[in-house]
Formats: sequence, structure tokens, C-alpha cells
Amino acid sequence: MAMNEQNFVAGWIGGLCVTSVFHPFDSVKIHSQVTHLTAPKAALNLWMDDGMRAFYRGIASPMVGFGAAYALKFGVYGTLLGHFTRERMEQARREYEEEVRRRREAAE
Repeated sequence: MAMNEQNFVAGWIGGLCVTSVFHPFDSVKIHSQVTHLTAPKAALNLWMDDGMRAFYRGIASPMVGFGAAYALKFGVYGTLLGHFTRERMEQARREYEEEVRRRREAAE
């Protein structure tokens, strides 16, 4: 797998991980806002209604959205970083070779 593809895949996996960790907090926040309960009471209410499933209800859409967003972010960042790093390395190599050539000519 090319480095560019690895960046996209890493971003996608990162987006899925972020969503799976933070979606329950978002569910509690939304339930708290709708029911006008405190966050702990809203969490308990969700747990009593549907158990653990209540915290992950509706996670499919954010998984797709955040997965794609993070894949794009990581992929573009990795591509641009590789591009600019290569350019700088090539420029440094050319400058080094030019300096070596000048010193050889000066020594002769």
C-alpha cells in the first residue's frame, strides 16, 4: 500500500475511533438538552430506557461522516507534507552539490 493510501486509511480508522469513543457523550448531551435534565440524570435515563444500545443509537451516520472527513484530512495532509518535504530535500541536495562543486573549483 502506498504511503498516500496509508494516510487515507489511517484517517478513516481514526475517524471511526473518535466517533465510537465520543458518540455516547454526544448522545447524553442531546438527551440532556431535549429533556432538560442534568447530564448524569440524562445518562441514567438513557441507560434505564435501552441499556448500552441507547448511547450508540444513530452512530452510523457520524461514522461515515467523520470517517470520510478524517480520511480526507489525513490524506491531504500526508500528500502535501510529502510533496513539500521532497521539494525541500531536492533543493538542499542541489545547494549542497553546488557548494561542493564551488569548493573543488576554488581548491584547484
